[in-house]
Amino acid sequence: MTPAAPPIAASARLRYEPLAPAHAAELAGWLGDPRLWRWIPHAAPTPSEVARRFAVISQSARPNGDRWLNFVARRNADGQAVGLVETTVYPDGRAHLAYFVFLPFQRHGYAREACAGVLAHLRDDCGVTQVEALVDTRNEPSQRLLATLHFTRDDAVVPADPIDGAPAFDYRYRLTLGSRAA
Repeated sequence: MTPAAPPIAASARLRYEPLAPAHAAELAGWLGDPRLWRWIPHAAPTPSEVARRFAVISQSARPNGDRWLNFVARRNADGQAVGLVETTVYPDGRAHLAYFVFLPFQRHGYAREACAGVLAHLRDDCGVTQVEALVDTRNEPSQRLLATLHFTRDDAVVPADPIDGAPAFDYRYRLTLGSRAA
C-alpha cells in the first residue's frame, strides 16, 4: 500500500484537510447546490450520494497504482470550509486537478489559493511534474483561474459528457511543475 502523502502546509488564508467520509455531513449542503454543477455533466448530488462518493474518493491508494489526494480547504481564521481540491496522481509523475469552491466563497481568491497550495504539495511532496485539468469551454471563470496558475491550454477541444442533454466540450490545460523551491 502506498503511504499517505505528507500534510499540506497552510497558505495565507487556508489550511488543507485530507478528505474523509466524515466530511460528507458538513459538505453535502454546499455540494447539493445545482448552480455549482453548471459546467459539470452530473446533477447536484443528494446527501447520501455525497456520503457514498466521499467513502470512495477518500481512499488514497487505487488498485491500478494511481492515488487520489483530495482535500477540504478551510479558512484559517474561522475553520469554515470554502471548497474542495481533488487530484488523481499517476505513477508516472502526472496528475489531474479538479476543484469546487462553494458559491458564497467564489470570487474571493480562494480557488487560486487552494489550487496553488495543492499544486505546490504535488510538486514538493508527491513528485508530480505534469498536471492536467479539463474545463468546459463555456466556463470562463475556471479558464481564467487556470491561466493565473500558469496552465496552458491545448489546441484540442475534447468531447465531454452532455450537460442537461446538450453537447459539451472541454478544453485541456497542462502545467509543468518546476523543481522544489529552495
